Amino acid sequence: MQRGKGPIQVSKKVLVVSYHFYPDQAVGAKRPTELTKSMIEEGWDVEVITKHIGKEAHEARVSKDSIGQIYSIYQHPGIIDPLWALVKRVRGHKKGKAQTAVNPEIDQARETQVGETLRFRLKRYIISTQATLNACKSWVLASLLFLLYLKVSGRHYDVVVTSSPPSSSHLIGLTAKWLFKATWITDIRDPINMWEEVLPVCKSRLREKVETDLERKYYKKSDALVVTSPSLKSELCSENRVDNNKVHLIYNGYDGELKPKNKKNNNVIRMIYAGTLYLNRDPFPVFEALKELVAESIINEKLFIFELFGNCKSWNGINLEDWLNENAICNLVEIHEYITGKELEKKLEAADILLNLAQGQKKQIPAKTFEYLRFRAVQFLVSEPDSDISIFLSSNKFGVVAQSTKEDVKEKLKTILSEVRNQRGLASEAGDDRKLLYARAEQNKEYISVIKNAG
Repeated sequence: MQRGKGPIQVSKKVLVVSYHFYPDQAVGAKRPTELTKSMIEEGWDVEVITKHIGKEAHEARVSKDSIGQIYSIYQHPGIIDPLWALVKRVRGHKKGKAQTAVNPEIDQARETQVGETLRFRLKRYIISTQATLNACKSWVLASLLFLLYLKVSGRHYDVVVTSSPPSSSHLIGLTAKWLFKATWITDIRDPINMWEEVLPVCKSRLREKVETDLERKYYKKSDALVVTSPSLKSELCSENRVDNNKVHLIYNGYDGELKPKNKKNNNVIRMIYAGTLYLNRDPFPVFEALKELVAESIINEKLFIFELFGNCKSWNGINLEDWLNENAICNLVEIHEYITGKELEKKLEAADILLNLAQGQKKQIPAKTFEYLRFRAVQFLVSEPDSDISIFLSSNKFGVVAQSTKEDVKEKLKTILSEVRNQRGLASEAGDDRKLLYARAEQNKEYISVIKNAG
């Protein structure tokens, strides 16, 4: 195959590297899996390096021709994680009960390095070392060794596509580019390093240097970088970090067809949140707003239900079910475990309001945003007004945005409730033409075009 300037030739052998991949339920698995399907439909020969997640998953991967040849690489648990699990069990046994809390003591974890205790410094060195390369170093090492095996076996790849997070997949891509002299496409869904959000207990000068130097090298050696939000593209192109022509904005997109609105059998208004509550995804402005709306008789408890599906029983160590009981809105809010994709789809089709929490994610547009676009419900976003996701929804008239305060959430909910009750259609079919632009199939066409013209 000839190389040089201009588009890559039509026939391609592609290697995709992604820590998460089908049938992994992690949100990060969807983008590389669907891109792989699109490349195979294009007639390309695609192979994938990903994490081994069990026998059943491996069999599912082997039996699915539409996602190419999958190499599932085992990740050894290491030493620190099992030892820490053992320590927690021993502590729990000594106290006569299990240690169920998984969040660190926030105050201790945020202790500054100025005047830190010897114990905290030792803890910081251990944890920061464990966190370097996203705590999946054994998978990276095994994958690098497997790359060498592929090279010795005579494998050749024209294109390497690496997807993050975790960003350690790009280290594998950097090596693959060098081994196979391939065109390298770096897919970045979230900023690679966000040191301002890392707790001091997870930082060290060594970790910051290693990961910052690697980040610079990824940008320099990549033939093209693909990002999922405008701010991330602007950040990469600022201060001449990366050539503007090298960075491409391609959204996550939604899968499948736009769904019609299910006919309502009653007057009950249904609001749904699907996913996990973690870090800045604070549900309390919504809970507190609902409490006041009930007290003011704007919401009738018999005619409104808010359901959460997923890992939603606690947030940053706070038991949400206890809080709902103590604040007398447990009849209004129901928390469920994860359900199957088909079951969730039926729930979303019947919903009137779809809640999206994206506080503190100014440079990111969560994949849930696009998944919600398929349904006729009103997408209700709680985020900063200048975040990428807020601007995206507002500019396209895809939803209603509130700041993360009880007062603003309350006012925006009142407006939404009024519209839903009067059936004036905040979620009408008027915006379908715009929504079609963000179907994953359309986004993947752009992605394939980027790959064809890279190099």
